[in-house]
Amino acid sequence: MSSARIGDASRKPRRDPIRVTLDELIATAEEVGEKTGRTYYATVLRQVKELGLFKRTQGGSAIAADELCLDEVASLVGLVGAGKSVLATMLIVCLAKRGYKVVSLLNSVSDVMESVVLLCAAGVAASPLVSRSRRVERLDEFFDHGDSMLLDPAVSKHLETVCIVDGFAVGDSEACGYDSTPCRGLRPTRGSADVCPYWDVCPSQAMARESLTSEVVVTTPTGFATMVVGKERKAFFEVVLQQFDVVLFDEADRVQAQLDSCFAPSMSFQELIRNAADPTAAAMKRPPDDKMRDYDEETFYDLRQKSEPVAKALLKSVRDERVAKWGVVKDEAFTSLSLLNDLREQGLPERVRDDLEALIDPCGSERPNDGREGTEAIRKRLKQAIATSCEGMDDDIHSYSLDEYLAARGCPDLPDELRTRLSFVLKVIRFDSYLRELASAQDFLSFKDESVDELYNFLRFSYARQQRYLPSSLIGNMFGMKLDGNDLKLFRQFAFGRAFMCSLPWLDTDVDGDPLGPHVLLLSGSSWEPGCLQYHVNKPVDYLLEAEPWKAAKLATSVVRDLGIEQKVSGSAAEMRSDNLGIVLSQTMATLKDELDAPGAGKALVIVNSYREAEDARERIETQFRRKGQAVKVCALVRNNPEHKEHFIPRSEVYRFYDHPAKVLVAPAMAIERGFNIVDAGGHAVFTTLVFSVRPMGTPHDLGSRYRKLNGLMESGIDDYPESAGEFVAKVRGDSWRLWKTMERDENLPMGVWRTMGKRVLADDAIATLMVTIVQIFGRLARLADKDRPAPHVYFADAAFRGGEDARFSFKTLDELGSYMERLMNESDQPEVARALYGPFYKAFKRGIRNV
Repeated sequence: MSSARIGDASRKPRRDPIRVTLDELIATAEEVGEKTGRTYYATVLRQVKELGLFKRTQGGSAIAADELCLDEVASLVGLVGAGKSVLATMLIVCLAKRGYKVVSLLNSVSDVMESVVLLCAAGVAASPLVSRSRRVERLDEFFDHGDSMLLDPAVSKHLETVCIVDGFAVGDSEACGYDSTPCRGLRPTRGSADVCPYWDVCPSQAMARESLTSEVVVTTPTGFATMVVGKERKAFFEVVLQQFDVVLFDEADRVQAQLDSCFAPSMSFQELIRNAADPTAAAMKRPPDDKMRDYDEETFYDLRQKSEPVAKALLKSVRDERVAKWGVVKDEAFTSLSLLNDLREQGLPERVRDDLEALIDPCGSERPNDGREGTEAIRKRLKQAIATSCEGMDDDIHSYSLDEYLAARGCPDLPDELRTRLSFVLKVIRFDSYLRELASAQDFLSFKDESVDELYNFLRFSYARQQRYLPSSLIGNMFGMKLDGNDLKLFRQFAFGRAFMCSLPWLDTDVDGDPLGPHVLLLSGSSWEPGCLQYHVNKPVDYLLEAEPWKAAKLATSVVRDLGIEQKVSGSAAEMRSDNLGIVLSQTMATLKDELDAPGAGKALVIVNSYREAEDARERIETQFRRKGQAVKVCALVRNNPEHKEHFIPRSEVYRFYDHPAKVLVAPAMAIERGFNIVDAGGHAVFTTLVFSVRPMGTPHDLGSRYRKLNGLMESGIDDYPESAGEFVAKVRGDSWRLWKTMERDENLPMGVWRTMGKRVLADDAIATLMVTIVQIFGRLARLADKDRPAPHVYFADAAFRGGEDARFSFKTLDELGSYMERLMNESDQPEVARALYGPFYKAFKRGIRNV
């Protein structure tokens, strides 16, 4: 087994354009068909050529093309089922046969492994690159329970690996788990960590080694951006920049949002507390001798136990009216520094502000003394006030310590409201310190505590390598918080993540500024969606893959209707939502029954907004069928493997739903919208009926969503900024902060007044995002193989789609959808692209909703 060293590899010069003809792809597909038995690849590509379905765009039009040119960044879009995946797979094989090195980014680990199996069968030296964590879960996702007792060798060699060192373990009878091998974590002494001496030959690290030498590496967006390879732990994306020729991004619009999110993570503190409950309780029940055995472990558990009093102290302070009405806390994301700056404007004494800035600033301890007598002693009092600020509901000691500090600083009589808010700032500082103490404590554990993994990764994961290449976060690389009811949301921002996609060739340049990175091919069915800030790829479409004429015509005859139900689910109060959903579902039952009983009908897909809602709706629909004397099975989509598989199906197995006894699947919109081909043995969509029981919108006031929108909004107007580097940075940073605060304020307004108050950007983004979500879900019904099967039927059940009577305050979603799609078809820069991607659904929508 060979081992490659990254340091031995020379950097490739600027890549020349690569041209691949349709004839070459067809020949490749024929060869792959002979080796794998998948002869339909060649059939699909021959049909694409014969019908002239592959086109090169030229401004607002498109003409038939017979070759694909990869030069820096190219974008290819096509309707669901048009053949994008076939073309991409044959392109990868063709490029590998010609000696090029390729990276393919796919949606999930299961997709990665299935692609590797196919590529290996086609004679390509391909390897996966996925995280080693949660391997048992990934094995469950990939294992083909129905067809085989064994995994394909191309999968098992990477997922079912053993640890060589584990065989030498003394005193531990249990084998090392798939996800807990100490490849870089051998700890002979406290705090140290060494690389395993068998790293070069151990099967557990085969992926990290083969990614350096394979012709093709298949990974996920997160794996591409964050994983390290080789014994020297070089970032994989750096290897790609130096040594690979082409990177393919499947579902490019989704990847763009994922990359933005990757570098702007967030987490819930209440979820951290819930995760800590069982491990902490178990630790407290151990015998006294066990508690004295490992100092580091006890330090860790002592800190875990403090999470509850820390949370109580913060929430108690927030509920104080003097803090609750503080605008910067109530309505905005905040940091300790932003709170301090706001207190300065409220009259906080300069000396107090200087003391706090010295403590908040990581370099504060290196600052020179301010010259005033007793400064260090006074600051020790401030540290004591901070240390005692989060001890639970009892604030007496903290209050006493704060009074002592203020008296020593000569300002004992601060206004009551200002003093209360200063106390809250001290608690935020202590909370920040507590989180870092907890993450640091994990470094010294002799075992891995999975219940703190999310926090550990959130705080300790370093993006230093990526930050050397990527633009910084538009509003600065920062750590902050936001109150969300009784929860505290934590967020960080590291970099402008989407630059990893469209700017990849330019992340490494020569002295003249010419790109030295690999070519990029973007593939998607909905990456061209002007106005959508999170998902629209700000690059003109270069290539268009149209659907077969009969398929587009069939989809255009789909039934699209508003059921006219008066009950609203979306936008209703949280405590009423479940009951309102029940009312909507009960009034949808007649339609569901007629659809399932219709000749040639398939199964029905009912859309909700969350996994919890899916379980609730499943029970309600099945109960309604039973009351009518019908034994119709209903299934809910869930995250993980369920106990009762007749009622639930895990997301990773939803593509098997054709073989499930249930006739109805209830699924969250964001879990089913893309990435799954749910078809029968003939390749035809399993679903023929689609019911939107809710209006699928994003989570209100979500920080990650706002960050992605900000990136999209700023990127769309970046050409208007100054060319001077200094002026460019200053203007981008200033404008970004203003937009961030404006979006933060406007998101609190009802959607219905966005148009009335001129908030066009938010209104356009909401409707464009919703349109793409609906069209993507419609795509689960749009894979057609049988011309005689009925066209899809789509129903809008939630009254929120229709909006209220008052035009000034009502967001009339269906009207907005129709107007947006009409603008795309007739007024956009690339109307031919709009008609190919969204035309069939628009025609059906126009006929069914607008009666045109």
